[in-house]
Amino acid sequence: MNKEVVHIKSHGMTLIELLVSLLLSTIIASMMFYAFLFIKKCVMTQQALVRIQVNARTIDYLLGKALRNSGRFGCQQFKDLRISAKEGVSMMAYGLTDNAGIKGVNVDDLPKAPSGRQRVLQRAVPANDLLWLQSADPLKSGATIKPGTVIIASDCQQATLFRWDEKYVVPQSLTLNRLSSSVFYVGKTKRTNANHKPIYALYSTDFNGRTMELVEGVEQLSFSYGQLKKGQLIYQRANEVDDWFAIVSIRLNALLNSIEDNDIKKRWSFEWPLMANN
Repeated sequence: MNKEVVHIKSHGMTLIELLVSLLLSTIIASMMFYAFLFIKKCVMTQQALVRIQVNARTIDYLLGKALRNSGRFGCQQFKDLRISAKEGVSMMAYGLTDNAGIKGVNVDDLPKAPSGRQRVLQRAVPANDLLWLQSADPLKSGATIKPGTVIIASDCQQATLFRWDEKYVVPQSLTLNRLSSSVFYVGKTKRTNANHKPIYALYSTDFNGRTMELVEGVEQLSFSYGQLKKGQLIYQRANEVDDWFAIVSIRLNALLNSIEDNDIKKRWSFEWPLMANN
């Protein structure tokens, strides 16, 4: 019986084929890696822009609302109301004798009320504008009032400024309002982003002693104030304004930071008419 031996030739990968396959694999992997980085960067950039837009809308809402409510005690503007103070309360400390309810200031112009002034000085970032707003917030029936809170009892002609004491008897002809005397400014948050850069924010400090962080990622605030002169709306810086009661609108130029690790910054402009002065 004859046996036939079948020889099968098998070829492995040559060194050249191996090198070519490794090169192609490296190119494909690199393309996928860079595509991933590109998509990640696009997503992070979009998220940062969305964050800035949300923060801008929040600033527009918060400052717009504060400006609409400023400059009034109940049914009157500051300039039309006769204000007096009881013993132990200094009107000059709150600026009520020379303020129109809206005023651009620097840290040297702040009222001397220690509970608020020191907090602003500790947080405020230099080379930024500060906006000082004052109004009277109506107290709801049965509202809890902390002792020492500055309260305004007023009608449409006169008002009395005093620190709240439960023993104080308020005439029925007067309404009670809590003094809202707040400064809006860029402050330090004591936080850092992923790149270890400091995070700043829009703050408000009430001279009744309350400080709040409103919007993070706000790095610069620059206010200008509109006044009608000879039929034209002219915007001026705070040091150029000679009559704060004549201001009819306010512009704000703000530098907003996404606070993401890509550190995107964008300038945003706002403008608010002051209906009470028009």
